[in-house]
Amino acid sequence: MKRFVYIFLGLLGVTFLLTSLTAEPAPVKVLIITGQNNHKWPQTTAELKEVLEETQRFEVSVTRNIEKLAPAKLKDYDVIVSNWNLYRHRRGIPEHLQWSEELRAAYIDFVKNGGGHVAFHAGTSTFYEWEDYQKVGIATWRNGTTHGPSHTFEVRMEEVEHPVTAGLGNFKMWDELWQKLDVADKDAQVLTSSYCAKEYKGRDVWEPSTFVGQFGEGRTAYTSFGHEVRSFEKPQLRVLFARLIEWAATGEVTIPAPESAAE
Repeated sequence: MKRFVYIFLGLLGVTFLLTSLTAEPAPVKVLIITGQNNHKWPQTTAELKEVLEETQRFEVSVTRNIEKLAPAKLKDYDVIVSNWNLYRHRRGIPEHLQWSEELRAAYIDFVKNGGGHVAFHAGTSTFYEWEDYQKVGIATWRNGTTHGPSHTFEVRMEEVEHPVTAGLGNFKMWDELWQKLDVADKDAQVLTSSYCAKEYKGRDVWEPSTFVGQFGEGRTAYTSFGHEVRSFEKPQLRVLFARLIEWAATGEVTIPAPESAAE
């Protein structure tokens, strides 16, 4: 009798192992914060949500009123994605948009304790005197940052072995090209740079445009791309966005490179 029990338990274990190996990974729970921005946030938020949902890897929630969110709700997510700023209110934040001390603490603790954080384009352009917020965001638009007219430029992979950029080649895209970003996390790793110009001596100038970093136990990322919907047209950029978010949430990347990885 014992022999049959052992056989049954062994078969049960094998079944459990095979089920575990073939089961789909749990969806990454994403909270996109938006609703305030000096850019066309309704369009870019909708586009970013589509980028994530088309991979079937993410479960996406959107809040347009982060200031009203119960701080404890942040624990329901794996990663926060910021398409939000108060840049229009940099001379003084209205009372109804102020973050409570509890929300500020919960936001930082979320990342410090292992949650992911990704910001794109102007998603960090606020709370300039809040040091931890700036470090979580990695880089931002600040005094000295600039850009010319939107145009097509080349994006270069700087770290070809990082999970986010593995298999992606250089590509060209249309966007605002931000120059002289203010980088708060001096230890952040540059994943991509954008071709800016030739200096007067003929040397090419490349501006860092995508970063990854660490804040406490949490993984962080920032990219200056994503000015408006046209910026999302490139398959390589869509993959880059999705991979940044998956990596920040899990530390791994399962989203494949597009068939045409370079151009």
